[in-house]
Amino acid sequence: MKKMFTFFFAVLIALSLFACQDDEPTTPTEPTDPTVVPTEPTALPTEGTGYGVVHGHYVGVVDVVVGTDGNVTSASVEEYFLPYSWAKVDVARTAIGYGLVHGHYVGVIEVTINAAGNVTAAEVEEYFLPYSAAKVVVADPENLPADVMSVTGSRGTSYYAKYFSVDGILFTGTVNGDAPAQSITYAADGIDNIEVWVETEANAKRYVEAVEAGTVFIANEDGTASSYAMADNSAKVSMKKSESGYWSGVNYPLGWAGNMAAFVTAITGTKLNASLETIVKNTETGFWSIGTIVTGATMTDFKDYYEVAQRGYATALTVVPAGTLRVATSRGVNLYSQYIMVDGILWTGSVTGEGTAQGIEYKSMGSEIEDWADNPTNAKRYIEAVEAGLVFTSNAQGEPTNWPLADNSAKVSMKKSESGYWSGSNYPLGWAGNMAEFIEAITGTKLDASLESMVKDSTTGFWSIGSVVTGATMSDFKDYYSVAQRAYNNAE
Repeated sequence: MKKMFTFFFAVLIALSLFACQDDEPTTPTEPTDPTVVPTEPTALPTEGTGYGVVHGHYVGVVDVVVGTDGNVTSASVEEYFLPYSWAKVDVARTAIGYGLVHGHYVGVIEVTINAAGNVTAAEVEEYFLPYSAAKVVVADPENLPADVMSVTGSRGTSYYAKYFSVDGILFTGTVNGDAPAQSITYAADGIDNIEVWVETEANAKRYVEAVEAGTVFIANEDGTASSYAMADNSAKVSMKKSESGYWSGVNYPLGWAGNMAAFVTAITGTKLNASLETIVKNTETGFWSIGTIVTGATMTDFKDYYEVAQRGYATALTVVPAGTLRVATSRGVNLYSQYIMVDGILWTGSVTGEGTAQGIEYKSMGSEIEDWADNPTNAKRYIEAVEAGLVFTSNAQGEPTNWPLADNSAKVSMKKSESGYWSGSNYPLGWAGNMAEFIEAITGTKLDASLESMVKDSTTGFWSIGSVVTGATMSDFKDYYSVAQRAYNNAE
């Protein structure tokens, strides 16, 4: 009984001690100051990126950093070229001009131009007309056959066949004037003079093609081939001057070949747009000049060759190589790849507009690429495709063409900041300066201005955002602001 009482008493003491421990704090605390307001955890700056089409033909990307007060603290801008720039290709265009040169020959000049419209190569050939090719060898000049004529000019007497056939057209010769100032003219039905006839390019081309086809020859009265042998020392070798030995040898160190080479050198790198009045021959040196370009050419009738080359040039401008599209604008003619690839999507180009007010558009899945790229998701995809090398000109099967790019900026880099776009001494502000002014204008703001509040001063060229005058002058300022707003709204 005594043991039970003792145990019960011990339990009561233990419980009493435990209860006392709950009533007393283990660590003393300072009294609370009712004037101190608890602070929220410190907020960190946030970052956002916006994407979209700017200035009509470029994908803009704007990154912003937003401070704890909701204002932009820093920003950056980049633009990527759309096919309006990078699908412009430098594909050579070649065409041939034909016409009468030096009075008695058909000139043929093949001209090759690049995307900028400059001559990159040229070749000159001349074909003999009957002035040379109808001269014949006669056995007895005192007893000329009825179908041979004697012509005495300042260089002496030559004998010409009366008939000369060109592509089925029978020309008949007539002697003009009195010795020693005679000449010969070949005429046919509806054609008064073959040399005037070939002044028309189509006729000159027909003549050259007939020579190449073997349908130009000395003829009998019935149009069949004559047995007379050619007497001209050059034409009897070849109907082409380049193969005939014409104006060559030790006595002519420049001669025909040297003159043609000098002519080609003179026109290379030009747009063949000089007026004939600016083409003159120096009476002392004998060299021709095209404006300020002094050539090494001395031949007579230099201007004839220039005009024929201009014909070739004009035709070359109209050439559209397979897989390209010709687009004429107020700034000139450009060639674009007909097909392009963007991240596995094949886009097909087409020409819009007429005359010199044409444009280019690329469509896929019913959407035009610049509309497609204005969607932020697509714009981001486009930029990533550029960075991954998945944007290129192609054929209809989507295979790369590897044509050189023609746009001076896009061929350097697909990013404007790296391309030299709108830069140089002629553009002291340019792209980089305009972007810097834009960034300064939006820094410290919440990018909450309305687009209607943005105007461009017609005198200074500067944009204003409400009462804030910026130093930016670029077109479509509002596009950049809209993309920056997207970046601000995406900040997190």
